[in-house]
Amino acid sequence: MSTTAKRPLKVFLCHAHADRDAVHALYARLTKDGVDAWLDKEKLLPGQDWELEIKKAVREADVVAVCLSKQFNQAGFRQKEVKWALDTAMEKTEREIFIIPARLEECETLESLRKWHWVDLFEDDGFEKLMLALDIRAQTVNASLNFEKKSANEIVQNSNLQLAIAYDATIQGWVQSLEWREGKNGHTSRLVDLTLRLARAMGVSEEKLEDIRIGALLHDLGYMGIPEAILNKPGVFNEDEWKIMRSHPQYAYDMLMPITYLRAAVDIPYCHHENWDGTGYPRGLKDVAIPVAARIFSVVDVYDSLTNNKPYRKSWDEEKTVKYIQEQSGKKFDPDVVAAFLKLIPL
Repeated sequence: MSTTAKRPLKVFLCHAHADRDAVHALYARLTKDGVDAWLDKEKLLPGQDWELEIKKAVREADVVAVCLSKQFNQAGFRQKEVKWALDTAMEKTEREIFIIPARLEECETLESLRKWHWVDLFEDDGFEKLMLALDIRAQTVNASLNFEKKSANEIVQNSNLQLAIAYDATIQGWVQSLEWREGKNGHTSRLVDLTLRLARAMGVSEEKLEDIRIGALLHDLGYMGIPEAILNKPGVFNEDEWKIMRSHPQYAYDMLMPITYLRAAVDIPYCHHENWDGTGYPRGLKDVAIPVAARIFSVVDVYDSLTNNKPYRKSWDEEKTVKYIQEQSGKKFDPDVVAAFLKLIPL
């Protein structure tokens, strides 16, 4: 008998009264696709304590989908049902409950919701993007659920394996979510492959390579704390925006350190923006004070970034990129890492 535990993802649909018909259509599509959706029109009955029922449903949800429209913006938090739902959702951490603002039409963004992951349902592929986001969340929820359902004896016998499976599912979900949010499909897999090749070439032990693999996968994890309007800005950041962007390594550290299984992988997400000459961030570490995994990854990250197109610039050719990396040896990069990298990536 299979021990895999699965259940439908629980999604609370938060919306203004005026949007009820449009949201009911969304509810029908989600339900058809196997989602356990909660909609007041379907769930609340006359005579119930609506505040109690709404708060209970939000606390039991895996995701709160905030259905935004001009009507929602006009209602804001003045509509009591909306306020009950969002106040309850925001009491919980993002690890416990995801919030997905799902715009039903082009409308203004509520300030309190700008940090969350957007889905524009009025676009042609909006529903598909919503289902992708929900699928990523479901992977994490069901991996955790499966682990929790194991018997005490199975957990003792298979704890390391089960942790690896559960956390790997979570990691892959995070990576997919970040790549989808940043529009960087394939970016992470390229980085992981080249980072591991360079680490092996530098004699890093096989035991340490798994931590480097996970760290490379999660190198952009801190971007989950950066507002999307800043993260995907096509132009140059102003001073305040740079300050926010440079906080992402600290966000990654704060997310990973409480998780024992992932703690050893924190060096790359936390330190890959440190520079060999001490001019990097967040802590201004210098030369060998920077963890070796971060020193290796930083060269690979810059190489991949420069040789691929960005919203604000065209990709560089191989020769120009390699020349830049050589120039930054002893400044931005560890000279030993640069030397090993140049042997790995010949012109």
